[in-house]
Amino acid sequence: MVVIIALCSIIFILFIIFELIPLYRKKKWKEFWVYTILISFSYIIQLLFDLGVKIPSPAVPIKKLVSFVFGLQD
Repeated sequence: MVVIIALCSIIFILFIIFELIPLYRKKKWKEFWVYTILISFSYIIQLLFDLGVKIPSPAVPIKKLVSFVFGLQD
């Protein structure tokens, strides 16, 4: 488990070095903040998954949202 967490952390650090830092240097603030939020969220989810935390599936809320938007009946 420690090896998996270390490898995932290295991969996320590489994403930050090669994707996030150039956005910061070019002062592309919208892209920088969107990328920062998305990579932070995905890193947290990955850590929780690696630590064995049960993460609920978003399938049911998404299905309800699509049914509501398109007026579908179950």
